[in-house]
Amino acid sequence: MAQGTGLKFGAKAGLNITNLPNNETGWVTKSKMGFHLGGVANYGFGRRGNFSALAELLFDTKGAKVQFTNPSGGTEDKPFSLSYINIPIQARYRLNFGLYFETGPYLGFLLGARFDGDSEYEDTDSSGNKIMVKYKDDLNGSDFGWAYGLGYINESGWGVGYRGFLGLKDISKDDPNDLDVYVMLNTGSQLSFMWMFGWAD
Repeated sequence: MAQGTGLKFGAKAGLNITNLPNNETGWVTKSKMGFHLGGVANYGFGRRGNFSALAELLFDTKGAKVQFTNPSGGTEDKPFSLSYINIPIQARYRLNFGLYFETGPYLGFLLGARFDGDSEYEDTDSSGNKIMVKYKDDLNGSDFGWAYGLGYINESGWGVGYRGFLGLKDISKDDPNDLDVYVMLNTGSQLSFMWMFGWAD
């Protein structure tokens, strides 16, 4: 029986492990856990549908743990949490027994940013007045990168997959008054569980 031929829809959810490699002085980051969930559209070409193109619409949490030195001289990690709507576009090849490989770009749109649970921090304006600034305003509103992965989907449409991703766009906004240029990239991996509806129809 043919599987995954034509247009199929599904859902997926799973775990993220992400980091924010950067060249900012004093920003030492570690991996942080998050999650993703959303929908999948897969179009399988040919009689068997082994080659396919798929698009996903995902709510994705990313970010990193940032290491700080506390007053006692020790270190502590504080979460820098980012939330995105991500749209991966993948080319996939699936073997007849269900193992698949995929790769392709993704586009992301920033929804929010929090540092240690707060969405804002205190700063001063050009007149010296205290103001509150959103962490989101210090970041670019979009992200772009490349993803790659492999997984398995059975005859009923249930599956599991691994995907790694590397951001290719700097997500930090540089201060025009600062001569230093900082770069921060979204990187990480995902473990997903999925279900494709009507997979063997």
